[in-house]
Amino acid sequence: MTEILIEPFSKLVEIYNSPEEFYKEAFYSLSITQPEVKINFAIYLYKEEIVSLEKASEIAGMSIFEFKEVLRIKNIELKTYIGTPEDIDKEIELLK
Repeated sequence: MTEILIEPFSKLVEIYNSPEEFYKEAFYSLSITQPEVKINFAIYLYKEEIVSLEKASEIAGMSIFEFKEVLRIKNIELKTYIGTPEDIDKEIELLK
């Protein structure tokens, strides 16, 4: 079944200026009809430490509080980002 779909999708990509533009539009369209796709994608990015909690909540279309609640319900541990020693030094300088 999936083999039947692959070729037409390949042709659809050609209509757009780039594959990235096609995927962005496809993701946007899918997220409108199935909002849980955005949430699951945001959770994946967060769990893999690709994005921060703040960015993940933005991708999911939620407040940070709402996104934290989703993580809690799904038993996903909040990650604590400490940063590199350079990041910490920069933060200390900003606080002075």
